[in-house]
Amino acid sequence: MISRELKFIYWLIPILLFVLQAVYTFNSLNQIRYEELEESVVSPYWVQNGVVQNGASGNLGWHFLLVAVYNIFGFSLFAGKFVRLSLVLISLFCLAAVLRKYLGEKGAFLPLLTIGLSPTLLYFNTQQTVYGIDLLYLPIILYLVTKLDFGKKSGNLVWQVLMWTLAMVAWMSYPTFIYYLPALLIFYLYKLRQSSGVKKPFFLIKNLSTSGVFFLLPLISAFIFIKNRNLLIYDENVGSGMFRGAGFVELSLGRFLFNLKLNLVNLFQRSYGYYFEIKKVEFSDFYPILVLFFIVFAIYKLWKKKPHLRIFILLALLILATNVFLAHFTIDSTPGMRRQTGSLAAIYGLWVLAWYFAFSIRKGILKKVFLVALSLFLIHHLFVYGINLIHLKDPSQFRETVWFKTTEDPNAILARYVSQIQREDVKLMCSDESGQPLNCRYSEVFAVLSASCLWNRLQCKGIYGYDLKTGDFLLLNIQLFNDYYFGRYGREIIAT
Repeated sequence: MISRELKFIYWLIPILLFVLQAVYTFNSLNQIRYEELEESVVSPYWVQNGVVQNGASGNLGWHFLLVAVYNIFGFSLFAGKFVRLSLVLISLFCLAAVLRKYLGEKGAFLPLLTIGLSPTLLYFNTQQTVYGIDLLYLPIILYLVTKLDFGKKSGNLVWQVLMWTLAMVAWMSYPTFIYYLPALLIFYLYKLRQSSGVKKPFFLIKNLSTSGVFFLLPLISAFIFIKNRNLLIYDENVGSGMFRGAGFVELSLGRFLFNLKLNLVNLFQRSYGYYFEIKKVEFSDFYPILVLFFIVFAIYKLWKKKPHLRIFILLALLILATNVFLAHFTIDSTPGMRRQTGSLAAIYGLWVLAWYFAFSIRKGILKKVFLVALSLFLIHHLFVYGINLIHLKDPSQFRETVWFKTTEDPNAILARYVSQIQREDVKLMCSDESGQPLNCRYSEVFAVLSASCLWNRLQCKGIYGYDLKTGDFLLLNIQLFNDYYFGRYGREIIAT
């Protein structure tokens, strides 16, 4: 009876964590940021029409997912937040399953709560951008890896196909997923090596080729669908392409130390950088730093006493090293925690291993000391949950202030626009305080209105933007924006 009750309570934890995340999400609907419009509305609307805006708008895994949701369920301004919230629920249950497999329900209780209450994860999940989305996909893919059993003839192919297909979707959603790919490949090969059929050439060829084909399938499909696919390879206007974002490599010690310092500040002191405005960061207030010393000691002991766990230690360290060496040698005009989430995942991976070590100690003072010390992460996260929640409504420095003023509900503004465009043409113009026309971005509001009309199946009139050079209102469309981007359109309307 106790075991059955324990299992029931354990599987309530992902639901509880989901509710706590939902509270964060619903408290973030008072404003919308520029990148949220770009990632959840503008780029998906362009993709719906078979094109991308530019080489830096290549997070197609996320864009295609939103396009599918919008076509099935319709469009709303904050729909991206709720799509992400759905991913949170799936990810939490997968995380719970993985932890339960290796720690059991009793041992997995506190790790599940601790990781699920990660301040960084909670914060990024309130946004409908791709930032931090790698942390959602990782538990799902780890769950699929743990389901692999090459000794079974049936069912294994399904998990293998899902794992590698989703791995590419995750990488196509945000380039930071590359931090996990080497570790996932090694873990996959490790599982493959445990099979009795590993010495058979056909066995290896079949599984490796299947994995490779389904890993590449989403990427190939995207390149077939996107008409201006050359921008995904390299866009000279932004000096970038798919999987690259806005970062550029600089192999210098100075650059490495600068990025390392910034990452440590974002983890232990305060938020700083692009789209990272959390009040209390992951291990703030310094006392969680004590946990790191216990982690190091525990990992050292595990390495010596539990050789079968060395593969997991090495995989966590590989993720950490991959993040550090790829991100810390990168020049980024918009640095921040969003490129350092691999380090966070690695720290939690090592912390889980340390928790396993503490649980394996026989009863005594050492066991109690370790369990209490490692619990400091959870104590910290519980303490800062409310603090960060209160500050979610603080005006973001990255909020969109041209078309969606933060003093009013963005949904109310959109509702007025949608009501107008169903009656008459909407003529858009930006102006200064004196009423004089200004250059401004029209692509965001154009995409929002077009998306509302298309995916909600409304009968709408035209959308016009003011051209400073001619003094005319021009009918806006994707072709006009793309012509402007490539310099084929000489007028001064600002498109992107």
